[in-house]
Amino acid sequence: MSKGSNRRPGNDDDYRDNFDKIFSNKRPERGSFVYDPVSKSLVSKEDYDEMRTMGQANAPMVMTDIAGYRSMQTGEWIAGRRQHREHLKEHKLIEFGNEKIPAPKTRAYNSDEVKRELSARLANY
Repeated sequence: MSKGSNRRPGNDDDYRDNFDKIFSNKRPERGSFVYDPVSKSLVSKEDYDEMRTMGQANAPMVMTDIAGYRSMQTGEWIAGRRQHREHLKEHKLIEFGNEKIPAPKTRAYNSDEVKRELSARLANY
C-alpha cells in the first residue's frame, strides 16, 4: 500500500454536507457570460445587453459634426463637415487614410509565350 491509500480520520457526514454545498446536484448553467462591473458578477450576455440598453431611447444613431479646425493649406477656419468637403475639393486635397486605392491591374498572359520568351532570353545569356 502506498502512503496516500488510507483515508484521513474525519467526520464523513461533514464531508458529505460540505461536498453537497460546494458541488450540489443542480446542473451547471450553460451559455455566454460577461463580467458586469456594476454588479461585479458574471451575467448572461442577453441580460447584460438588456441592462445596458435600459434607459436608453430606441432612436437612430446620429453622427455629430466634426470639430472646427484651422486649414493647414490656407489658414482659414473650417467650421463643419460640409465646409471641410468643399475646402478639400477647392484646393485639390485628400484626407489621409480616406483615399481610394485603385485595384491592381491584372495581366493576362499565355504561358507558352512566356516559356518561349524565357528560353530565348536565357539562350542569349
